[in-house]
Amino acid sequence: VSDLNADILQGHLSTALCHMGNISYQLGRTAAHGDIVKSLESSEVLLDAYERLCEHMVQNEVDLQTPQVLGPWLAMDSDAERFVGELGNEANMYLSRNYREPFVVPEKV
Repeated sequence: VSDLNADILQGHLSTALCHMGNISYQLGRTAAHGDIVKSLESSEVLLDAYERLCEHMVQNEVDLQTPQVLGPWLAMDSDAERFVGELGNEANMYLSRNYREPFVVPEKV
């Protein structure tokens, strides 16, 4: 425990957030810059984050007209750590994979 940079729960939650973002990306679709801005207009926080990302991309000479991926908003049952809602079943497929013997991860650890 003394070697950890954060509490185990905090590490788990921050890692899970990264995985959720990646799963949304995997389920996403190509979208133009303007379409992404329109889809984020209802959330000031998300729109601000996207605008800061765009500023960073421009500073690094990334063409904003290059198609980007817009992932869906995913809902999760945090107690079960499973996705719910319209895309729940599809998103849940990304939570694990089929492992080959002898590297199988048990259902309960």
